[in-house]
Amino acid sequence: MALRDDVKAVLVINFARLVECPSHALEPSAVRLTICVLGDDLMGRALEQAARGKIVDGHSLTVRRLTQRDPVGACPILFVGAIPARARSDELAKLQDRSVLTVADSEGFAGDRSIVAFFKAGNKVRFRINIDAAQRARLKISSRLLGVADVVHESSRKEGH
Repeated sequence: MALRDDVKAVLVINFARLVECPSHALEPSAVRLTICVLGDDLMGRALEQAARGKIVDGHSLTVRRLTQRDPVGACPILFVGAIPARARSDELAKLQDRSVLTVADSEGFAGDRSIVAFFKAGNKVRFRINIDAAQRARLKISSRLLGVADVVHESSRKEGH
């Protein structure tokens, strides 16, 4: 059973509220905060519905669907849906050293470079936060968000913990 897109969409909107990007990552004059979606049209629709009429830090939310030919670095938030693992890894590698909140719909979190990844726990949608990747992207994650996440560190994953 696939994770519920409507629940994930609401969570992504909340991530936008609870993750602080460096001041240079989003122009203060920008009217819109764009959430880009790569590889999942159903999630794109769910995000459009969840974002409709929402304001985050004075910015209205908009959703943009990308193809693998579109530049991913222009997105402050990038949701990567069901695309092949190699393509996902390649897309996320393009964002190294960029302040982009990457959210993956993937059980295979350990091998990719996403900051947040959804997974299923029983009948619930849960998420992991790669704190090391968030620090590299210079993102500040609210303690409220960290308190409800499964927080992982790359060093402990490499050691098998």
